Amino acid sequence: DRLKAHIQYIRALRLAGRVSDASRTGDLIIAALSAQSATTRFSDFEDNRSAAYAAAAEAFLDAGRASDGLSYYSKAANWPGGTSLEYSLNYVSALNNQGRFDEAESVIARIDRRKLSVYGLMRASSARLCALSGQGQSILSNVEFAWMEQNESENREAMAQAYLCANDEAGFAEHFLKQLRDGESRSDALLEAQPRKRALARALPFETLIDSRRATALRRPELAAEID
Repeated sequence: DRLKAHIQYIRALRLAGRVSDASRTGDLIIAALSAQSATTRFSDFEDNRSAAYAAAAEAFLDAGRASDGLSYYSKAANWPGGTSLEYSLNYVSALNNQGRFDEAESVIARIDRRKLSVYGLMRASSARLCALSGQGQSILSNVEFAWMEQNESENREAMAQAYLCANDEAGFAEHFLKQLRDGESRSDALLEAQPRKRALARALPFETLIDSRRATALRRPELAAEID
């Protein structure tokens, strides 16, 4: 048996809007991962353990099971003897989306940034700045924000998220317009401009706020003209 197949199945259920089925499948995967036979049952256990926990976590978040979602995102990021940098950053994003900004900042502080690529550093900086913004701090004058602007081409999605967290609609618009007018990034930008489709029970307050800010910014005339 392979975990990868179960992960793909959960993702397919979520894409199809079958929230309850995805959540139940997440429970089954968690139970299988907790069994003593997991290491022998799944030939890709070591490679895909974190991804399986994360897939279940997203299914739980969709179903309104925020506590379970965050708990298993934490497991995706940490296991005995190791830490996943990728899933640590995903965990921080999940904490931010739930409005648990102090915890998000604490997790970010424990990440060894020396092990991150510039792309990963952009993700980490964006997540940290969003956590600070969620705590009521102004982040536009933060030196980390300035560093991100100097390196925006390394991770455009992280830069866009930082602008939205800062509630800098004009900055987001300028950044996104450059993507739309760039032949290499235009197709990705057009996909990013599509309306967010979230499960009704998901109800993550900060995620909802950022979605709203993105939708408002994308209605600006200069962006709407490029998108149409």
